[in-house]
Amino acid sequence: KSGENIQKRSKRTSAEINRQGLIAEFAICQHFAIDPLRHVTRNGSDGGVDLVLPGSDKTLQIKYTPVKNGMLIAGNNQPITADVVIMTERCGGMLDVRVVGYTTREEFYKRAKRKRFRANLPLDYYVPGATLWPIRDIWGVL
Repeated sequence: KSGENIQKRSKRTSAEINRQGLIAEFAICQHFAIDPLRHVTRNGSDGGVDLVLPGSDKTLQIKYTPVKNGMLIAGNNQPITADVVIMTERCGGMLDVRVVGYTTREEFYKRAKRKRFRANLPLDYYVPGATLWPIRDIWGVL
């Protein structure tokens, strides 16, 4: 192995996962000065799209990991459907979120490796968070 830190799936409840995901989505809204009440998609399941950019047809998916230096993971049952994926991670308390970086859907699948993170399920796609593009460069793809 190349010394990559392969993260293990945590035993978080779905309520915890949803809450942490919303915290990350609101952090991204704050970062980009987007009104979350108008642009965060919430209809039960969001189908992989968390935000629709104002004045644009570009879609964003916000991924959160509680693991420092974790992986951006897309399971076979949850493919990336948004145009751009932004990865965030916990960086202190539960409400403290750091933006790790971003990638496009096409670039994610082009660079992704495969690994079985969950027993008895198909291989997932993953990209190390450290290899994502810096968030300051996101305007080139939006």
